[in-house]
Amino acid sequence: MELGHYNHLTETLPFNTEKRSTLFIGKRQPELSDSLIRLALDDIYNGESVVFIDPIGNCVAEILEKIPKDRQIDVLYFNPKTQPFAFNILHNAQNAPLLASTILETLKGIWGYERTPTPNLDQYVRGGIQTLLGTEGSTMLHLKTLLTDSQYRDSVQVHDPILKDFWVDYETLSPKEKRQDTASTLNKLRAFMFEPLVRNCLGQKTNKLVLKDKIVLVSLAEGELGSENSSLLGALILAQLYVEGVEGLSTNLYIDGAHRFGSAILGKVLASCPSVHTQLSIQFLDQFKKDFQSFILGTVGQIVAFKTSVKDAKELEPEFNLTNDHYKLFEQRHGYATASIDGAPHVLLMYPNERPETGQGLRIIKRCASQCTQPLETIEKRIGSMF
Repeated sequence: MELGHYNHLTETLPFNTEKRSTLFIGKRQPELSDSLIRLALDDIYNGESVVFIDPIGNCVAEILEKIPKDRQIDVLYFNPKTQPFAFNILHNAQNAPLLASTILETLKGIWGYERTPTPNLDQYVRGGIQTLLGTEGSTMLHLKTLLTDSQYRDSVQVHDPILKDFWVDYETLSPKEKRQDTASTLNKLRAFMFEPLVRNCLGQKTNKLVLKDKIVLVSLAEGELGSENSSLLGALILAQLYVEGVEGLSTNLYIDGAHRFGSAILGKVLASCPSVHTQLSIQFLDQFKKDFQSFILGTVGQIVAFKTSVKDAKELEPEFNLTNDHYKLFEQRHGYATASIDGAPHVLLMYPNERPETGQGLRIIKRCASQCTQPLETIEKRIGSMF
């Protein structure tokens, strides 16, 4: 991967490194976004698979307009604001126990319970999801129905003896005890079910989110979805990617504003998916919790630092063998990479993305609307029948 350019004697040379996970950090957000866009487009033009998760939408909008014609058929455009993309993470899942535990950990990370004992939440989310994974046509929205509707529970076929025992025990509770035990879980589930843009994606029967050999552009406009809903959808996409990555999925993952999607699932992808080349951007280390800061600095293959805060410059000193003054004097688009040249760090110049616009954006959006969703009336009617 070509991170940027550096000055060598009298000439400017490309700075190339092998594909590895990379953390981009700097106070100026445009520098971070531009770097991810340029690298993602390099991968796209090289015929590679890409997943780009954008919590604002500007990066994906730019990439969409620069897709080469020969690759537009590979693009999946996920934008709940413009179309309810069919994202049923439970559909045709191959590794039910792994997916159930991953979804649980992902949800707890988004809800701020990563290190908090939550026995009721754990058993009802894990048991519920594992049950739904064995039930044809079920979605994440059915988790609420499973916990509150005895007729629906009776209609579900459970073959696993442990799950059977779990639901037998559940039926011994009085209605009041059931409400008390599940209140916290149901409150959390309702939070995203209240938002039509979210539930219309999660409530469809099928899963059109194919990651292998695709260019997946995920636009999660926080201003439209709300920050928690945006984070939830992004984290669930990462949960699917993690389960497939453990089984060998190879792709290039880009996450702008990576802190928004929870350290639980980010840590799993970085630690356990070597064939997923992950590029993350953050503005400040404090956007992650302290223990995850240490984890990510020790786990990523390289770091690219633009102009940082004084506090972050101090934290990054050991990574680069530089004083914090180096990080404060950067001009725009200049940064350091931990990958060295001739044993020493160099200042890199990050050229702006100069790929031409190809005019494929609207065509891609229309194709995805026809192939990756159902008519809105059909979706809303089906969801209405659940409740």
